[in-house]
Amino acid sequence: MLNLKRVTFKAKNQNVVGSLHSPEAPTTSAIILIHGFRGNKDEHGKFIMAAENFCKAGFSVLRFDCRGSGESNGKFKDMTILTEVEDTIAAIDFVKMEVGAKKVGILGLSLGGEIAILTALEKEVDALVLWAPVTSSKKWKSKFTDDNLKELKERGFVETQSTQTRKIWKVGKGFVETAIGTKIENELEKIDCPTLIVHGDADKAVPLSHSQDAISKIKVEKRLEIIEGETHYFQNCLDDTIGFSLDWFKTYL
Repeated sequence: MLNLKRVTFKAKNQNVVGSLHSPEAPTTSAIILIHGFRGNKDEHGKFIMAAENFCKAGFSVLRFDCRGSGESNGKFKDMTILTEVEDTIAAIDFVKMEVGAKKVGILGLSLGGEIAILTALEKEVDALVLWAPVTSSKKWKSKFTDDNLKELKERGFVETQSTQTRKIWKVGKGFVETAIGTKIENELEKIDCPTLIVHGDADKAVPLSHSQDAISKIKVEKRLEIIEGETHYFQNCLDDTIGFSLDWFKTYL
């Protein structure tokens, strides 16, 4: 029987809360799911569905809230690119100790895709799956306008509204500066593990062209799956997206 339990681990002495899905048979392969900007470990049910499918296929799966999001410690306003990489490194250490994982795959959604890439440059990762990932600093330059930057200078944070939930979030100076300053497009050729990118051609949040540029820079085993009519939120073809991802992990983990 599949097992699901709430887990907690530390990142810089703060609690990170996650959900660990364990398969029926023991395994030494684990998959970690990293949510997007203003997201959480459930990702509106998408990550729950993905984790359940991966787990049924025999993988241990950890989905977690980055600090400042969901149930984890910290304030969203204090979150940066660096803190999310720290959280993901801590997640890798956790699955290695908790489930004895010897092979680790990471799936990252949107900002989570950028975090997955940066983590894989610091820590050994065996496979990457990136859903509509941020692979260009142009994304953040276009998101934060001159008015936003003026607000940031005056208040130390900028307010943004979630397209999906309409919730207002306070985004701190640390995140804006590290997001714009991190030239993720220059890091892609350093990726050294098999990488799958899944991107919808109707994505208005992160242009498909960013993933097309990214895939051309990656030098290891790679594939770009373009889903016709799919948006940034993977609401239309989630089954296909999960299927492509599972096949990739089955091949490389």
